[in-house]
Amino acid sequence: MSKSLFEEKKHVTELLSKHSEQICGEFWYMIEKSWFNTWKRYIEQKINQNEELRFAEPKEINNFPLFSSQNQLKNNLIQDLDYVAVHSKVWEYLYKIYSGGPVIKYVIQEAQNNNENINENKLMYFYYYKFMNSKYQLITIIQFRLTNKVSDIWDQISNIIQTPAKLIRIYLMDKNEKKSHELINFTKKTILHYFKEDTKLIFDIADSSNKTTLNPIIEQQYMYAGLTGIRNIGNSCWFISAIQCLLNTQPLCEYFLTQKHLLDINTTNPLGMKGQLAACFSKMCQDYWSGNYSIISMQELKSVIGNFSTQFKTNDQFDSHELITFLIDALHEDLNRILKKPYIEEITGKNNVDLKKLAKESLSNFKKRNDSFICDKFQGLLLNKLKCTSCDLISYKFEPMMSLSIPLVTKKNNEYDVVVIPIDRSIEPIMQYHVTSKKSEGLKGFLKSLFGMCGIEGESLQLTDVFGSSIYKIHNTERSFENIRKSDNLVAYQIPKYDKYNEVLIPIYFYYLNGTQDYRFGYPGRIKLKIGEINYDEFFKLLNEKIYELLPNLEEYCKNFEEGNFEIITNLKINSNEQNNNNSNKFKKNKRILNQEEKQELYEQYGFKKSKFTPAYKISIGKQNFSGRFEEEFIDFESKSNTTFLIHEKIRIGIKLNPIFTDKFPQYINLISKFNKHESVNIYQEKVKELKLKNKFGIPLELCIKNFLQEEQLSDNNEWFCPSCKKHINAIKKFSIWDLPEILIIQLKRFQNNNFFRSKLQSLIDFPLVLDMSDYINDNLNLSRCKYQLFAISNHDGAFNGGHYYSYCKNFKSENWFKYNDSVISEITDLGSLKTESAYILLYQRI
Repeated sequence: MSKSLFEEKKHVTELLSKHSEQICGEFWYMIEKSWFNTWKRYIEQKINQNEELRFAEPKEINNFPLFSSQNQLKNNLIQDLDYVAVHSKVWEYLYKIYSGGPVIKYVIQEAQNNNENINENKLMYFYYYKFMNSKYQLITIIQFRLTNKVSDIWDQISNIIQTPAKLIRIYLMDKNEKKSHELINFTKKTILHYFKEDTKLIFDIADSSNKTTLNPIIEQQYMYAGLTGIRNIGNSCWFISAIQCLLNTQPLCEYFLTQKHLLDINTTNPLGMKGQLAACFSKMCQDYWSGNYSIISMQELKSVIGNFSTQFKTNDQFDSHELITFLIDALHEDLNRILKKPYIEEITGKNNVDLKKLAKESLSNFKKRNDSFICDKFQGLLLNKLKCTSCDLISYKFEPMMSLSIPLVTKKNNEYDVVVIPIDRSIEPIMQYHVTSKKSEGLKGFLKSLFGMCGIEGESLQLTDVFGSSIYKIHNTERSFENIRKSDNLVAYQIPKYDKYNEVLIPIYFYYLNGTQDYRFGYPGRIKLKIGEINYDEFFKLLNEKIYELLPNLEEYCKNFEEGNFEIITNLKINSNEQNNNNSNKFKKNKRILNQEEKQELYEQYGFKKSKFTPAYKISIGKQNFSGRFEEEFIDFESKSNTTFLIHEKIRIGIKLNPIFTDKFPQYINLISKFNKHESVNIYQEKVKELKLKNKFGIPLELCIKNFLQEEQLSDNNEWFCPSCKKHINAIKKFSIWDLPEILIIQLKRFQNNNFFRSKLQSLIDFPLVLDMSDYINDNLNLSRCKYQLFAISNHDGAFNGGHYYSYCKNFKSENWFKYNDSVISEITDLGSLKTESAYILLYQRI
């Protein structure tokens, strides 16, 4: 780890350890959870031998997701789910490095009803409905603090309707305004533990003799059981994604929840883990479905696995499919009912063998050594057929399978939307094109196709990925081009001819003031400069000409930009009296006219002094320090006149617009970011709409399965030894599905080897929620066993050598879908959003 990364991690770890307890009267700060996770992944990463970072340094702190569309702090935020609370010392250190915001500061106060320390913004509304006049009607709305006890819900409604709390039954209202899941009246738990948003509830009154029919074990399982995050212990998203999928596999969970596994544990199997894995997984399953935890740890399970398999002992990132298959096999050996495995010879059949008889014998032999609950639920049977191309001998062998690894059928063309930035934006408009090229032609072929549309030579086009109005990546090799995702914002820059040894293209970024923070906007520019020393006067002259090219109609706007009393909107902190009246807001919008003194102060604060350049913007030079970060220095060209500075490839230029200028011309921000669409983009978008309406968007999973079952000729490095010819042959191979398991696991083989490097296929696979396998099985299988329901997906974002894993799972108690991103959980209401280019492992259960 580099020195700067090491020091940052060490310093923050010390601060977090020193300030872990919230003490009344202290000031703490909120940091949006996803940004914090990105920072944590960056700071905890390992650096390879080439000193290359797997995870990039996070951008500035972004707390805007914590605010509503009305620019108010949301009132249903939950700590460790929506945000992380940090002590002022931690905030000050992170803010000094990354800046950003908005700053959300609060004081720790003592709760009135208990000794918990709470954030004053934690409030929640409960909407109570009762069945009246053939429909549910709203009776009352009650507000609670998140530290109120769950039992307070019953007490409040009991006081309103003057009925004993023990006779009141309360249910969650579903999206169809019907009863769903009866709530359990916990006396000690707080609302914070279970409710994640403003909640609609239905109540009714039971007869005094009415008794619950739920057994004690099930009664403990709260309505939010299974909505449990797993804490990331550092580069372990792949592990968590696999575990989340298995913990949402209903037959497997019910087997462990009912403790049936205790009858099957095999402690003498040399291939197993002495029953330790089964015991550990059972404990994790119990905690996960208890409803008592919002987050659980994976440390014990990972430790047990690492003790028996050294490849999983490190903190390196592995494949979630590798872990799923390993876990299923390891659990099988821990639960194998066969205590002493006999030696069994492998059997094969030739030519006109009776396949049904061979299948029966093969399965019988397998079960003499393998018999477990895992086999009962996860094991299918494949027929492997090999045909010698020399003597026509056919060999048959049946192979048990726990998952299907399906090669992807990929499109033969690359198709991407690309924004083309001309050298002189004041002459040529910025245009977006939808470009199609053959995959076999690679990056050069793609740029050639783009040239045919925009008329700019492919050699003078540089393809980049622009993220957050910054040039994130330059695609200058076939390898980088292979890893482009559909979600990437591709921008092709027309670059001038320049001497790569003596000249550089320096990026120019644009900023504007939003509230109290600077934000980048628009597409970055480039300016060609000679390497070496340059006079500030000469530099300003070159840059000023370039700015007028990059910022459309700036000269015309500057003529209309006159000194005067303009209104400006600023974020002002609410004073103590206002805070008492509006606990959910730390800031308010204040629109007012600046007086001359305030205006002068604003000019001085942001460096807009009267000089020989327009007051509509100011210029900064960013220089990269030893740790790789850029340090910005705003330039006063009058004071720098007749002095020089050094031009090199590790500098950047910032253009910051005057806040009064942007307040007078707010449309100017959008004008800079605007581009025109070529007709190819409109045609493609209409085509996509049409395909989505027909539900034919993406490559059908069925096509991939058919491709998997087709004949293929083995390659030279995968030859088969023919027992008749007595030599290795490029045989013809064909798989057939002979039997299907209750739990069908399908791996979409996105990762592939391309000669000297690996790449990831980004194809969108259109997989059904209900899968019918009847077209792909042997005739001997009952068709009623061929329909499956999707219940979990392990997803992988990013390139093959890193990226991030997360999962989509269907809660088998509520039957609702949720996204599990490490410890963060969010509900999925649009099931169409399940189908993404990141889908990697699909888990189906037989209907």
